[in-house]
Amino acid sequence: MNTSKLVAPRARRHGAIIRWAALALALNLLAGCNLVSLGYNRLPTWLYWQVDRLVDLHPAQSEPVRRDLDVLHQWHRQQQLPHLADMLKSWQTLAEGPLTAEVICRQYDDLRDRLGELVQQAAPVLASLALSLDASQLQHLRQQHAKENERFAGRHLSSPQASLDLRWREAIDRAERLYGTLTTAQRNALRQQLQDAPFAPDRVLSLRLHRQQRMRETIEHIQAGAIGEQAIAALWRYSQDRVTTVHGAYAHDLALDACTRLAELHNSSTPLQRQQAIRTLRNWESDLRRLASQ
Repeated sequence: MNTSKLVAPRARRHGAIIRWAALALALNLLAGCNLVSLGYNRLPTWLYWQVDRLVDLHPAQSEPVRRDLDVLHQWHRQQQLPHLADMLKSWQTLAEGPLTAEVICRQYDDLRDRLGELVQQAAPVLASLALSLDASQLQHLRQQHAKENERFAGRHLSSPQASLDLRWREAIDRAERLYGTLTTAQRNALRQQLQDAPFAPDRVLSLRLHRQQRMRETIEHIQAGAIGEQAIAALWRYSQDRVTTVHGAYAHDLALDACTRLAELHNSSTPLQRQQAIRTLRNWESDLRRLASQ
């Protein structure tokens, strides 16, 4: 499901903001993963590694980052996991019958609201982290972004056929985590849907570059004296704008296409596949409630 598509919500810098988006994805789109294997209890450590990879934390920064991650993780466990478990419970009822893209996108919007709460909770720490970054760390961040963009281009821009094959395999993997083994007809239909989708690698890369630039500008504004929490809130609002920005409108088209694709897959599911989906959702709900109680 921001992540995003479903998605949706403490590191010190621009990369911090990026990785908090990753955190939202990990926490709010858990419906795509097995919570136990994901290692929810170890998320602060995993996130710390991601922050360090992006900005090359100095020794003096490490302990505050770890501490802030632990605090935010505990907040999320207490304040958001129970709500996400309730959401998974409601999805079990939805999965019993046919679905529309509108209904699925509404669930995405609910997750995005949770992501917004996470961003708001993280904002004071994100602002502090942004202020602590030095020139070498900002340069390191740019280099890491360049590497990630190069990897994306290698996967999706070098060969349209290879890109389609990759997206198809990933889509099948996600679908089978929920429904179990897909039929040949379902796999073929999924491939055709992906081929007809509005996904255009060059536009997606442009969207990535634009978002990265906006985040870098936010860090610059904070370091230049802007009120950090307000700057981060403005960045979040801009990232969610699906109407007045070209990139936002395209992101909306991608999300709507994903909702439509999932609705069509669900409506093609067999009774056994729907039963499997309900059992899987029930297991995820149970995982979340157990984690919330720890």
